[in-house]
Order: sequence, then structure tokens, then C-alpha cells
Amino acid sequence: MKREYTARIGSREFSLTNISISGDLVNFSVLGNQYSVALEEKFDERRIVGFGAARPSAPAVRAVAPAASNAHPNALIAPISGVVVSVAVAVGATVAVGEVIAVLEAMKMENPIKSDRAGVIKLIHAKPGVQVRTGEPIVSFE
Repeated sequence: MKREYTARIGSREFSLTNISISGDLVNFSVLGNQYSVALEEKFDERRIVGFGAARPSAPAVRAVAPAASNAHPNALIAPISGVVVSVAVAVGATVAVGEVIAVLEAMKMENPIKSDRAGVIKLIHAKPGVQVRTGEPIVSFE
């Protein structure tokens, strides 16, 4: 039996498609954009570590970059639209999973964007002070 999932953000509801679960990592598509979300165990409950704002009655949430899209298979993709505050890596840098790559400001909040993989930075697409849209590459890996 195929399970169907929806995500509610505020008053909007989104259908999740192309869902795959591997350990604590969940990959899915929303409105054609692919995302990876890490689950983290806290206080004897499953909490989603994803994108958005946390409320006491909602799961704890923090920004995690979505999986690379077909258009940018070796790239870390912006999970949200925002202005690039800083880029914490340089071309040639070796990064680990979960390492902060950049910080985006969205809705007057700074959101650290963390690497979804280990690798070497090949190209930096994002520049401080420049707006990026959801789904645009921030950096590319070798």
C-alpha cells in the first residue's frame, strides 16, 4: 500500500511526493523541488529538522538545504529564498556533512545553510548581498 503524506506550513497544506527514507534522512519533492530533511531524536519524540519556523506546538525546525536538483546535480541548492549574508567556504575547501556553507537572511532571520554531503567545493554561485531563490545553487561540489 502506497502511503501519502502532506506537510502543513501555517494554513497551507502541501502534498509530498517521491518520498524515500534512509535512516534519519528523508528525501521528498514538494511542488517540483527536491528536499532532504534530517530527523533528530529529542525529548523522547521524533522532531523534524527541516525548513521553516518552530512553534512550541510544532516540531523543532532548522534550515537544511534540499537535495541537488536535476539541473544542478553536484550543487547545494537554496532551500529558501533570501539574501546571502555570508559564504563560509572557499573554492577548494573540503567540507563535511552538516557544515555551514552559507547564511541566508529571509524574513529578517538568518538561516545557516548546511552541507548535505561531504566533498570539495568546486564553484561558489552565491555572493554576499545578492538575492537567491529557492532551488538556485549556492555552491557546486567536485
